[in-house]
Amino acid sequence: GGSLGGILSYEYACTKADRLAGLVSVSGTKIAPCLPNATIPTMQIHSLADEAVAYDGGFTSTEWLLGLNFPAVVPTMQTWAASNGECPEGASETEQTVTPIASATIWDCGGTITRLETLSTGGHGWPVIGDYIVADHLLDFLLGPDLCAPGFFSATGEEPCVPAPAGTFVDTEGATEAIACDLGSYQDEAGQTSCK
Repeated sequence: GGSLGGILSYEYACTKADRLAGLVSVSGTKIAPCLPNATIPTMQIHSLADEAVAYDGGFTSTEWLLGLNFPAVVPTMQTWAASNGECPEGASETEQTVTPIASATIWDCGGTITRLETLSTGGHGWPVIGDYIVADHLLDFLLGPDLCAPGFFSATGEEPCVPAPAGTFVDTEGATEAIACDLGSYQDEAGQTSCK
């Protein structure tokens, strides 16, 4: 959900997370004093420049208008992540650069991912800023990465992929390397799933 829809998504997950495959909130935050009733992969996308739901919490005109108190995003996400299972402090938190304007903090608690993508620019809403397109990022999170098809591979097993060179094959999805043909067999074409 976006904005208030994101806030309501968190509230819904407090009692019905067991019915959801995942949760994504854009420019919303958790305000309900509850935690999910089951483990749930969660992604929050939020701009540092959000003028309606402030990233660091505190007073905004939206809070005054709705009579709500928006807490700071990072501590809220840390608490939500910890509700998914054992989460030793600091041991499960990783940081990565997503695009020149977005960074991600990822918590892996009990094997369930909670991801916060922080945008350095933008504002409140569904941003398309430079090469950051919200819909692409939330779909990647919910659906998982596009894996290399059989006959193709990459260092991560995810797209972009290259065809297995002649003399090799790849017989599985998400391969990280090509397999050399056994002695006595061959493959004279690239991108194949077996040897001849």
